[in-house]
Amino acid sequence: MASDWTPEDEQNFAVSTKILTKLKASLPAKVEATKTSQKAKLPFFTTCLRECLLFRITELGESACKTIKAGELVSGAVLVRALLEAVALIVLLDQRVRETIESGDIQKLDDLVSRSLVGCRNRVTPLEAINVRTILEHATKKYGGLGDLYDELSEIAHPNRGGLLGAYGTLNSDERLYELGMSKIPLPMLLIALNGTLQVFQHTYNGMVPSLHKLVEVCDKTLG
Repeated sequence: MASDWTPEDEQNFAVSTKILTKLKASLPAKVEATKTSQKAKLPFFTTCLRECLLFRITELGESACKTIKAGELVSGAVLVRALLEAVALIVLLDQRVRETIESGDIQKLDDLVSRSLVGCRNRVTPLEAINVRTILEHATKKYGGLGDLYDELSEIAHPNRGGLLGAYGTLNSDERLYELGMSKIPLPMLLIALNGTLQVFQHTYNGMVPSLHKLVEVCDKTLG
């Protein structure tokens, strides 16, 4: 740890690494269709999406911890921003599963799962990926701070003030110059973002288990 980390910084970092250790230990080796539904495909592909998000969160989270610990805070902000996108998707996925259980209508869930798993923007497949802003708008309805946090991280991720002079320069008015160095990004903001993002993911991921079982019943009933 860097010497300028506060006890609160160290605590936030420790919580994040603890969550990631648990997530990594639960990574599945496979997803079996026969273990979800004997009739419907949607529960299987919904589970595939959930587990792929687990892999993505674990990889990005571990990389974010390494870069932040090394003091590479712009890189860390870019990775936490990517984490936030994946978290927004699982929040929306959880919402769509619950809506399907309540209404019996599988259309919105099927569209989300299909476009998330095989959708793209380079026309490799006929399905168009959902715009991340659309996903964030839905997720922000449940977690109000996600949109603002994403915007803050985006300012750092892009090569503009937040990701350039604001990240690497400190104004010295007396000598009329900018002192340049490694990123000046506020460490507490980044650690809180990392911690909060991982906690939301863990809570949502674990909370989906009962809903996924009910989803099988709904989909099987739809197929008769």
